[in-house]
Amino acid sequence: MYKPSHAYNLLFSLVVMALVSTASCVSFPAKQEFLVQEALAEGARFLTESRFVEAAEVFQTALDVVPDDARLLYNLSLAQAQADDSTSAIATIGLLVRLFPENVKYLKAQAAILQESGASTEACPVWEQVLIRDPFDEVVRLRLANQYFIDSEYELSQKHAFMLYSREQYSRELFLLCSRLELALGGGDGSAWILLADAYFPVERE
Repeated sequence: MYKPSHAYNLLFSLVVMALVSTASCVSFPAKQEFLVQEALAEGARFLTESRFVEAAEVFQTALDVVPDDARLLYNLSLAQAQADDSTSAIATIGLLVRLFPENVKYLKAQAAILQESGASTEACPVWEQVLIRDPFDEVVRLRLANQYFIDSEYELSQKHAFMLYSREQYSRELFLLCSRLELALGGGDGSAWILLADAYFPVERE
């Protein structure tokens, strides 16, 4: 026999509190916002406790009442991803990006979820879209360059790595990637890049 979870019972009570009083002077949008805020707070608590399935249930139950709320969809996708439900996470973040295609934060989340689920072929074009909107995001560009290298797309990896280098957005990770690229493309033994990595970012030795 099905027994509603604590998360479901909580959200059911919130729905009742927010929506049943039709005679109230509080507007329906205000009631919806109250429900969303309560769901976000309770879901965040579950997330901090690593109770990802319960967090996802809280967000999903609220979405049944307030469909297409961006905050709920975003947090639902993260909870699903952390609960190892990559299929649902990809679907949820995909819906969010379709609703808000210009939002860089949501595009980053979509690319990260795709990449972490092993769908790097789908993730890389999304990272490219992020860079179109924010071309100076060095974290995203380095992540994309590394992913292209993993996928043996060495020329694309080199393009992004050299763009970081030309902008002096240096990091030890970048120099080591350039070393591996030099070896992969047959341009040298990569040792010069390792020297740069050690010069700019020396590793502390005990």
